[in-house]
Amino acid sequence: MKKWLKVLVFVLIGTGFTFYGSETAFSKTNKDKTTKKSTVVKTSSIENFTTGSDSARLYGVHEIVLTGNGGVSNPFDTAATVTFTPSSGVSNAITVKPFYDGGNTWRVRLYVTETGSWHWSSSSSDRGLNNNKGSFTACTSPLRGKLRQHTDNNRQWMTEDGKTFLNLSDTAYILFRSPNDPWQPVTDETFRRYVKDVVDLGINLMRAGGCGGYAGWGLYDKGTNSSYNRSNWCWEKDYDSSGSNQYWATFHLDRFQTTDRRLKWLLNNYPDMYIQLIMFGKNNDVGSRWDRIPKANQRKVIDYMVARWSAWPQVIYQIVNDMKFNKYLYESNPLEPIVANQRMIRKIGKYLARIDQFGTLAAVGAKRRLDNPFLNSPSVEIVELTDLSWHTYLHIERQADIDAWMCDKYYDKNGDFNVAMHLYYGEDWYENNNNTAQFKDVLYFYRRLFWAVLLSGGSPNYGSRYPVLHPYSQTGTIPCQIGPTTHTNQLVGLDDIIHIRDYFADRRIDLAQFVPDDVSAVVIPTPSPEPDGPSRAQCARRGRDEYLIYLPCASDGEFGGDYGLKPDDNYKEDSRVACTIDPGRTPGVTVNLTTASGTFRVEWFRPRDGVSQNGTPIQGQANRTLTSPWQGSDVVLRLLKHKLKLTDIAAHRGGRYEHPENTLYAYQHDLRVGISLDMDICKTGDDPVDIVVIHDDTTGRTTEQDWIVKDKTTEQLQTLDAAYKFDPKGRIMGKGAYPLRGRGITIPTLDEVFSEFAQNSSPGEFMWIDTKDDENYPFSENLGLYARLVELIGQHNLWEQAHIEVSNSYEADHLRSLDSRITVVFWSGNNQKLTEAMAYPHYVRIGMPLSKAIADNGVLANNVHLAGKKLHVTDPKITQSEWDTLRLYAPDSLGLDNYTTAIDLLGL
Repeated sequence: MKKWLKVLVFVLIGTGFTFYGSETAFSKTNKDKTTKKSTVVKTSSIENFTTGSDSARLYGVHEIVLTGNGGVSNPFDTAATVTFTPSSGVSNAITVKPFYDGGNTWRVRLYVTETGSWHWSSSSSDRGLNNNKGSFTACTSPLRGKLRQHTDNNRQWMTEDGKTFLNLSDTAYILFRSPNDPWQPVTDETFRRYVKDVVDLGINLMRAGGCGGYAGWGLYDKGTNSSYNRSNWCWEKDYDSSGSNQYWATFHLDRFQTTDRRLKWLLNNYPDMYIQLIMFGKNNDVGSRWDRIPKANQRKVIDYMVARWSAWPQVIYQIVNDMKFNKYLYESNPLEPIVANQRMIRKIGKYLARIDQFGTLAAVGAKRRLDNPFLNSPSVEIVELTDLSWHTYLHIERQADIDAWMCDKYYDKNGDFNVAMHLYYGEDWYENNNNTAQFKDVLYFYRRLFWAVLLSGGSPNYGSRYPVLHPYSQTGTIPCQIGPTTHTNQLVGLDDIIHIRDYFADRRIDLAQFVPDDVSAVVIPTPSPEPDGPSRAQCARRGRDEYLIYLPCASDGEFGGDYGLKPDDNYKEDSRVACTIDPGRTPGVTVNLTTASGTFRVEWFRPRDGVSQNGTPIQGQANRTLTSPWQGSDVVLRLLKHKLKLTDIAAHRGGRYEHPENTLYAYQHDLRVGISLDMDICKTGDDPVDIVVIHDDTTGRTTEQDWIVKDKTTEQLQTLDAAYKFDPKGRIMGKGAYPLRGRGITIPTLDEVFSEFAQNSSPGEFMWIDTKDDENYPFSENLGLYARLVELIGQHNLWEQAHIEVSNSYEADHLRSLDSRITVVFWSGNNQKLTEAMAYPHYVRIGMPLSKAIADNGVLANNVHLAGKKLHVTDPKITQSEWDTLRLYAPDSLGLDNYTTAIDLLGL
C-alpha cells in the first residue's frame, strides 16, 4: 500500500491565494464574512444523543432511563450503579452512577468510546433500579469527541479523533439560565439565537455556569449594585450558614434539567461547539463556607454533577471561576480565607479526577492578575505539594494582555512555572463593563488579543456583557446596565474573529506543530517606549519550515511587563486597553532565518478583512527583512518552506521517457509509484462522441497505422498497438528494439483511465488533462468532447482531482458553464495570457525551458505567484541546472517525462 500523503487542495476566492496545510500551497482572499459557512456545523437532522436500544454514535451520549422509587424520603440518596461493557471486553467496561431526575425517574449516561455492541446491567438496593439489563449498538460518526491534552504537544488541545482543536471562545455565563428563574430568566429562543450568532462569527467554545450563573453562594446572588442575578447555585434550598444537612441534601432539578436540555440541543445541532462548564459559584470566602458542608454532602454534589455532565463530549470543567487563592502584593488581609479556598479546590479536584470515568478536562480560575496556586511558584504564599492529577489545563485571567504576556510567563522554560499543559485565557476585558479604562479601537483590541494568544500557544476568549445573555446581533437594541453604567451600543468585538477561524482552516495550519519564538522576529520600525514590550512581533514556527508572525502596527505608548499587581501599575493596563493602530506606519519585520535553509514562500494576510497578498519568495540562511504591502494595518506574515511532495510530480503523458505514452500501462506504473497523471485527450468518431487518451490527432507517431482519430470509432482505435513505436533506448523515436509490441497495450478511453485512477490513486494525486483545444480541432468542433469530459468527471466523482488544461478564456468559460466545479489550468506563455488567466481561480501552467520563459516574459513564473495563482510547470526532461533555476520560483507541481530521474534529483 502506498504511503498516504497530504492532499494538495487549492481553493481560490477573490483576488489572492493561500498556502494549504503545513507543507502545501497558497490561496485565500477577501470574502464576505456573512456568507462564509461556519466550521461549527449545524446538523439538526442527526441525533448524537441517543437512548435505550437505539443505535448510538461514536463520541456521542447514550442514555438509559430507569424507574425506581421516588417516594423515599430523599431519592437523591438512592445508591445505584450501571456497568456498560463494549464488544472489546470486560477489561474496557465502564461503571457509572445513575442520577435522580424527578418523580420515579433515574437516568444514566455513557460517553460512547467504541463502535460495536454494548451491553449494560444495573445494581441497586432499590428493587426498580436493580438487575436491569439491555444492549445497543454504536456506529461510527463524524463527531470529534472530548477535548484532550494533545499527544504531540502537551501545551495544546486535541479532540478524541486526534485533530488539533483551535479554541476561539466567548463568555456566556448565564447561557444555561432557566426560563423559569424568577429573576433574569433566559428563554430557549434567546439561548438559540445567542448560539447561532457566535457560531456565525467563528466561536467554537463558550464559558457558562452549569446552573445558570458564575458566582455567588446562594439561590439568587446579586451582582454589582444588585442589578443582575449571577447565581450558579446547584442546591434546591438557599444557603444556610449552620451547615444543617437538610440544606445540602437535594438539588435544584429545574436548573440541572435546563442545562441538560440545552447541552442536548447543542450536541444534536452544533456538535462542534464546546462548553467550559463552571461547577460552583465564586465568593471570596467560599472555602470557609464549603467547610461547613458535611463531607458526605460534599461528595454527593460532585457525584451528581459528574453523573449528569461528564458524559457530554463537549464539556470541560472549571471548578470555580475567578476565585481568590492568594493575595495581591499591596494587600494585608487575613490569609485564612485564601487557605480555605485552596483546600476546597484541592478536595474537589482530586475527588473529581478519581470518580470521572470519562476523564473530562478540569481546571480552576484564579482571580485576575494572580498566579495559579496549584503550580510550584515562589510567588504563591501557601506552600503545598502540587497535585496535577486533576489539574489538566491552566485557566488564567488577565487584563489587556494583548501581547500574551501570561503565556510567556507560564511557558518560559527558564521561569518559575514551565507548565506542560494548555493555557486558556478565560477572561480578559469585557467589551461592555464597569471599568474606568476605555477602548479606543475595540475591533483592533480583540483581534490583537486573539492573534497574540494563539501564536503564543494559548486559547483566547472574548467577553461581551457578562451579567446578561443578549444575542450579539441584537445588542444595539437591548440596553444593558452593569453597575452605574447603561450600555446601548452594538457590540463589534467579535467581528474580525471569523477571519482567524478561516485563516487556519483554509490553510490547514496545525498550531500543535508550532512553538512560540518571538525572538526570531523583530518589528520595524522599533516600538516605543518598550522595543520588546507589547508592541513587539508575535512569532510561532514549525521547526525551520514555517513561520507565522503577527505585526500589530501599534501606535507608540504601550507599556507591558508584570503589570497590575500594584495600584500604581494601572496606567500600564490602561495603555493597552486604549491601544490603536498607527495609521502612518507600514509594518515591517526582520526574520532570523540563519538556521533555516531553502526557498520560502511569502504571504501577507490582513486580519481586519481577510485579504491576503503574496510576496516574492525569499531564501533562508540569513536575516531577511520584509515590509507589509499595506500601510496602517496590523498584518500576519506567513513564510512557508517550498517542498514538493511526490504527488506534486505528474508523469507527463504517463512519463513518455519511461513508458509508452498516454497508455493504461504507463498510468498503472505511475500510480504504483505514487505520482500524479498527465494526459492528452481527443474525440472519436463515435455517435455520441467518446474520448480517447492520445496526444496527436492522428495515430501514426505512436502506432502501426496512421489514422485520423476523429474519423475512427473507439472500437477501431483500440485495435492498434499503442506501444508499437516505443523502445527503451530511443523511446518514441524508433531507433532500437520494441520490447512492448504485441503486449496488448492499446489506446485507452478516458473512461478507462478515470476508472483506474479512481480505484488505485492515493490521496493527493491529480490528473492533468490537456484538451488540445485549437491545436487538434477548433473550439466549435470540440463541444461534444467537452460535454462528454464533464459527464465522465461527474460519473467518477473526480471534481477535485481532474484538472482541465485550457489556453483561452472561451474554452474555460464553456467548461465552467457546464459545471462550476471544473478545475481550470490555464496555459500561459506570456504576461498577456497571464492577465487572461486571472479570471479563473486555479492554476497557471507554463512550459520549459523555464529560462526562456523568464527571459522572454518578465519573470513569468514569479508573476504567477504574485498574481495569486498556483504554478504548474511542464518540462520534457528536467536537468540539474534547470531545477536549480526553477526552485527559486517555488513551483507548486511539475509535469515531467523523465520522472524517475526527477524523483532522485528532487530528493523525493
